Formats: sequence, structure tokens, C-alpha cells
Amino acid sequence: MNTAAQHTVFVLSRFFMLIFLYSALAKFLAFAEFSSELAKSPFLHPIAGLMAWLVPISELIVGAMLIFQRTRGFGLYTYFYMMVAFTCYVYLMMKKAYYLPCACMGIIDDLGWEAHLWVNIVVSCLVLAAILLHTKNIPRKVITVRPAGGKDKDGNLIINTKRYAI
Repeated sequence: MNTAAQHTVFVLSRFFMLIFLYSALAKFLAFAEFSSELAKSPFLHPIAGLMAWLVPISELIVGAMLIFQRTRGFGLYTYFYMMVAFTCYVYLMMKKAYYLPCACMGIIDDLGWEAHLWVNIVVSCLVLAAILLHTKNIPRKVITVRPAGGKDKDGNLIINTKRYAI
């Protein structure tokens, strides 16, 4: 992997990890308030109890996946899909909800809904950039085929493979 790309993915992963770990911790520390605000959401009201646990636990798990090289790629994809879901939720709330409860907790709680939407869009774009850098630089297994005459004693084609450790 290109060292500049590798370093960029590492730094961005740590940044995303801190965002989710901070967010999950803030939600758990003010769990009653977080649950109460989710229950006021016109879209999440029926499943507010489940979401009150699912969101911070998911943030902790995805944040932990970003720590380790082996799980970082899956963690980045999961982080991206969660950020897109959060962004869509914020957008729908802004456009369709008659009441705008804020269950964000932490620093983002002080932002307005429009600023929150822009923060989510920017973070989503950064995650996408990290995914592209990460997947572009993953070593692939290369298969080469010998030219004509590259057969074993039974007439089978011989394929040489080069293996790369990930």
C-alpha cells in the first residue's frame, strides 16, 4: 500500500473512530434524555426503545472495527452506510417533520439542523474518500498464465500465482 494513502486512511479512520466513540459515550451518559428525544421523533417513535440501544451500540462496534487493520475496510463501509442513513434521517426530519427533537447528544447537539446536515454530508464524503483510498491500495492476488507450451505432463495448462499478504 502506498504509504501516503495508508497514512491518510489511518488518520481518517482514527478521526471517524473518535466521532463514533464520542457520540456513543455521550448517548450512554445521557441515555434517559436520548431515549426521550428519540421517542418524540415522528419517524422513530414506534421503534424508539430499540433505536436508543441500537444506535450507540452500533457506533461502539463500528468505532472498534476502525481500530484494527483487519476490520478497517468493513468498518469504513459500515460507517459510510450509517452516515448516509443519519444524513437521510436529518434531511427527512427537516423536510417532513412538524417537530424537530434533537437526540444527537454532545457537541453536535449545539448545531442547528441545517448545520448538522452539512456536517453529515462532509463526514460522509470523507468516509467515501477513505474507502476509495483503502480499496485502491489493497494488494490483489495476481494470476499469470505461461505462454503456449506451458503445460504439465498430462497436458493441463499451468497457472502460476503470486500471493500477497493483506
